[in-house]
Amino acid sequence: MCLTEGAPEAGLWLSKDGGETWEPFEEVPFRNIQRVSFDPNDDSIIYLCTFGGSVWRGPAEP
Repeated sequence: MCLTEGAPEAGLWLSKDGGETWEPFEEVPFRNIQRVSFDPNDDSIIYLCTFGGSVWRGPAEP
């Protein structure tokens, strides 16, 4: 789940149980995430695009 600009906490959250519980991605250096993509060659890596056009590459686990 991505949160919008001005969110008070992490901008990206992960649920492994269908939305019952959520874990924040605390290591992501920004809040306003627009797109999330998995690396086609390694599903343990994600790419995040921000509203301002930056791209972040990192682990798919918080």
